[in-house]
Amino acid sequence: MDENLPAIQRLLPNIKETRWSNKTDFYTLFVALSFAQRPFAMSTSTVKHARTALERFAAEIDRRLADETANVSKEAVAYVRAVEKGANDKQRRAMRHAALSKVLGEHLRLKRGGG
Repeated sequence: MDENLPAIQRLLPNIKETRWSNKTDFYTLFVALSFAQRPFAMSTSTVKHARTALERFAAEIDRRLADETANVSKEAVAYVRAVEKGANDKQRRAMRHAALSKVLGEHLRLKRGGG
């Protein structure tokens, strides 16, 4: 886990300008990265693709929060459901983790149990 913060800084150097800077979303990202295989060793290409995925996912979440009929991925729908009510509830944390792990898992090798 010691490498999670540097990995987040590489993925999102302007994190303060993103939804990932708020406590709930940051926690979800931090935990999801704890399931990544060696996040400190991400290639420049991996960082670029994972950053793009995070930006797109955040945009989908924001669209869905603004309009519950917005056409977004099932992961964004699940994430929004888990953010809207009881954000600290264990089941909702697990739902957010699973959704974000699915998005990141396309770009990072995740350890078993990573969502």
